[in-house]
Amino acid sequence: MKTCLMYAGQGSQYAGMGLDILSTHPYLQYIFDDASQILNEDVMAWFNDPESLKNTYQTQLMMVITQELFDQVLKDIHIDAVFGFSLGDMSALKRAGIISYKEMLMLTQARAKAMQLAADASKGMMAAVLKLDSETIEKICLTHSKKDCYMIPVNYNAPLQTVISGHIQSYDAIKQACIDAGGKVLPLRVAGAFHTPLMSTHTKVYEDIIDTVELKTPKIPIFSNVTGNPTNIITKQDLIKQMTSPVRLTSIFK
Repeated sequence: MKTCLMYAGQGSQYAGMGLDILSTHPYLQYIFDDASQILNEDVMAWFNDPESLKNTYQTQLMMVITQELFDQVLKDIHIDAVFGFSLGDMSALKRAGIISYKEMLMLTQARAKAMQLAADASKGMMAAVLKLDSETIEKICLTHSKKDCYMIPVNYNAPLQTVISGHIQSYDAIKQACIDAGGKVLPLRVAGAFHTPLMSTHTKVYEDIIDTVELKTPKIPIFSNVTGNPTNIITKQDLIKQMTSPVRLTSIFK
């Protein structure tokens, strides 16, 4: 049997995350200390303030730091492949040996800044749709969206669970149409329309940092968010596309 390690994305955060691991593995304090120095931020203050979870920039960095804690606890476990869901792709890149811990933090910092700026400019949202297949959801979104005001499927999580993302103004009509079709709709605790073209407005902040990083050959296969397939080559364009494209989890699980 082969083992694939999966890293979580934004939306799975919780108050006290990271600190629970640190309490049982105090030697991992250096991970927080290194992050504070690399980012020039008081990282521990974020982890001790539940309000930080409402901020995209802080939450994304807290997520990758927390997953680095898990990585160190599980470092002796043999892994055959890795996959990172959305933001979790950063941790997967690091585990696969494509980037270092420092590079992961620098990339995440720039990515989070770009997404926060784009989210502030677009005023978008995301919601999970349950009990409907993705084809039905795609048709509903297409029917109730316009070119400049839309919601689209962006996270294909399971046969009967798909996350939609886009303009807040489109949400009510699409939500009602999903309910009328027998679905259940749950808004997500995120600050923007992630994985849509709305995230492309401030990518230069991210691209400038990507250009300073040398992406190494993976030591183990990494599954692509965009294609849903394993790959041994990650390009800089892949990192940009991952931020504005759907996550195809159902394809990875096939």
